[in-house]
Amino acid sequence: MSGVAFQMLAEREVETGADDLLGAVGVISGSWQRPDQVQISGSAASISNDHNTAFNETLLPMFLQNIDLLNAAYAESYVVIRIPHGEDGQVQGWIGPTDANGNVGPFGHADYQTAGTALTAAQLADIMKPDPDHPGTNDIRIPPFESTAGIRPVMVQFIGEAGHFPQPPLEEAHEQIGQLFYDDGVGALVLQFSDQPAGPKSTVINFNSKRGRNHNSVIIEPR
Repeated sequence: MSGVAFQMLAEREVETGADDLLGAVGVISGSWQRPDQVQISGSAASISNDHNTAFNETLLPMFLQNIDLLNAAYAESYVVIRIPHGEDGQVQGWIGPTDANGNVGPFGHADYQTAGTALTAAQLADIMKPDPDHPGTNDIRIPPFESTAGIRPVMVQFIGEAGHFPQPPLEEAHEQIGQLFYDDGVGALVLQFSDQPAGPKSTVINFNSKRGRNHNSVIIEPR
């Protein structure tokens, strides 16, 4: 995981010759295009009420409702997996186009259902099962497929109304989650997972349980 350090100084004039002051330092983790967390600490001095406030926070990504970025994420992904809400419905999935050598490529289009192929009943049967080592956690196994790419983004949709998911939707940073979206067309929170066959095993991805929301956490396995 890469990191970039930063510092910030700010002031706000309260009255002539009197300012509120802010000083902070922090570290941005992950890629600069898509940081997975920002750790920030500092202090604010208020001249207006003669009070100092220290803070030390970790900022996590919010889910986006941006159709252009969402469509681009679907187009660059290799698999889409749809997880139903509770017992309602069945797991669904689609995989990108396959060439003559059996290698799967990205969908190349936001309409993944048309650009790709629906997963078979046998593939869907093994996608989601309870994890025996982590109570209240489901294993989501990405179906095995051949590809020449080292990193193959996979979109995992969790069906539910937007207001059902807290912001931020995850409890802590997870370096294998590249982007977070809410897909209004599907009605689902969408995690873009970096599938790396040669990479490390996924750790538990804990959903934010604040605001009285209860979600099973998940482990997304490349294989």
